[in-house]
Amino acid sequence: MIIGYQGELGCHSYNSIKKYFKYIPKAFKTFKDIFIALNNKEIDYGYIPINNTLGGRLHENDKLIIEYNIKIIEKYDYKINHNLIVYPGVKKENIKYVQSHWQALAQCREYLLKNNLSSKEYYDTSAVSKYISDNDIKDIGAIASKESAQIYNLEILEEDIQDNDNNVTTFLLIKNNN
Repeated sequence: MIIGYQGELGCHSYNSIKKYFKYIPKAFKTFKDIFIALNNKEIDYGYIPINNTLGGRLHENDKLIIEYNIKIIEKYDYKINHNLIVYPGVKKENIKYVQSHWQALAQCREYLLKNNLSSKEYYDTSAVSKYISDNDIKDIGAIASKESAQIYNLEILEEDIQDNDNNVTTFLLIKNNN
């Protein structure tokens, strides 16, 4: 069985799939790509975030569920811990800005403000880590999981930087309704 998720290895969707399932995970760049793959029967299931206690509702996925006539199989809650991740040896004062998925940035808004860190959106938390690692970027930080730092050989400057420790994302296991 193949389960599609949005992101790169080490993203929270991927980590959650590893916790709950034995399916083969397949990465997609966008949420819409998951729905298209379900529609084309390229994957058996999709696994998408739908709500976060800090970042709010992912209305894009609500719309895609309706547009593609998708069946919701089950809901899963997964605790999200964010970390400030950098290229090894980089200090916080050397960071020009921090990049991550817009939901992760929203979940760490107070931390970013308190630490005078500007931010830019990127399509995925772990994709930023991969980008930093692959290109030896020494002036951009990422907000991502501990697993992301390990996978891409990066350093965690600060752990658990989310604005509230009760940071939970609800994921949906979905399949084609046809």
